[in-house]
Amino acid sequence: MRDLPDTAGGGASEGAAGDGAGEGAGDGVVMPVGRDAVSAVLDAGWLDTAVTPGLADAEVLGGIAVIEAAQRAIDSARLALVAELDGRGMARADCGLGTRSWLGHRLGWSSPRATRSIATARRLRRELPVVADALAIGRISTEHAELLARLCTPRSAHVVIELQAAFIALTDGVRFEQWASDVRNLLAAADPDGVDPGAVPSSGSMSDAIHGRLHLDLDLDEVRATEFRAAVDAEIERRRLHHGQLRAADPDHQVPTRPELVAEAVAELVARGHAAVDPHRSRTSVTLVIHADEPHEATTDDGVQLSDGTTAVLACDAEVVPVVVDSLGVPLDMGHAVRFFTPAQQRAIRVRDGGCVHPGCDAPARWTHIHHVEHWDLANLRGPTDLTNGASGCGEHHRLWHQPGWWIAADPDRPGRFTITTPTGRRLQSQHHGRSDLGVAPDDG
Repeated sequence: MRDLPDTAGGGASEGAAGDGAGEGAGDGVVMPVGRDAVSAVLDAGWLDTAVTPGLADAEVLGGIAVIEAAQRAIDSARLALVAELDGRGMARADCGLGTRSWLGHRLGWSSPRATRSIATARRLRRELPVVADALAIGRISTEHAELLARLCTPRSAHVVIELQAAFIALTDGVRFEQWASDVRNLLAAADPDGVDPGAVPSSGSMSDAIHGRLHLDLDLDEVRATEFRAAVDAEIERRRLHHGQLRAADPDHQVPTRPELVAEAVAELVARGHAAVDPHRSRTSVTLVIHADEPHEATTDDGVQLSDGTTAVLACDAEVVPVVVDSLGVPLDMGHAVRFFTPAQQRAIRVRDGGCVHPGCDAPARWTHIHHVEHWDLANLRGPTDLTNGASGCGEHHRLWHQPGWWIAADPDRPGRFTITTPTGRRLQSQHHGRSDLGVAPDDG
């Protein structure tokens, strides 16, 4: 039997969320907070998952509450360190990356998580010290802190800062969703004129899923959201009626669900809009990577494997540009001795690199420029414009490689691979398709 926190009334909790500091287990259970919670987790051996199946019910319930309290203390410390890392510019000095990319490269964080953590850390450090303290003692969860930081926009920051203690008090005895709704309603009441459309920029992200699928996440401002919603709703209705007609003609026809109709509508509107930009060309231009030893298989230039059916559809409805690569993924040479890389060469290099080659950068191939690794110099016949002398770099890292102290050089033993030297003399191996072969150059250990 493991030691549980002392109780005044016997019961274990549903968790620490929404309860006052030191009372996270509910029903009279007094929970440790901060450093004491972390020590309690270690002392009770809660990290030993091998014995979890043999725990009594009270131990399971109590353990969850103690670990939650410890997690909040750890999250608080981590956010403080992220703020310090960001404020000192240490990530760029370490390996030429921004804080978000550094967190992804060093710790394996996803871009949304890194972005969210940096934004929260900045707000807690600069404007929301009461929220930071409440997280440190376990009064609120990281989700509470993240929402208050996100709501601390230029238009509403003064309200959030002034009422942060009151917002924290509202967490008592309520679920997160209800608390979040209450906070948003209070902010709306404090600003009856509504949100300035330009106050919080719209944002979005795209991430690849399996089998060539795509996950899209959008956060639109009020004006764009209104326009987007109206356009999508109209297209959904059009497609619903169309599927209804198909169902009337064929009772076996499956009418898509609402989520499926939303996806259909958005994809159709994007494709239609792309075609409207240039009606004289195909709907979209797609690069397909064909392996010389497997000519029947194809991937996108970002490395997403496509099925035969998908490639057949693209061949009918898109401008398809094939690039043939060898067994190592290196495109067959398409170069010419010219000042600028030709479109064919640029496409081949982007296919080979699969994005920015600076280790830790997550910029996809379509965002990159092609950098002359050995600078082009016609007078001295240096810097040839061929595939082995071109490296894909996002705008930020392309500029960085031209800064004093930074240097990128081709690896003589591995065509298409590069070594990047920082101003401190640290040597990094380039990455390809998001993976670095060695991390640092061999002679740096």
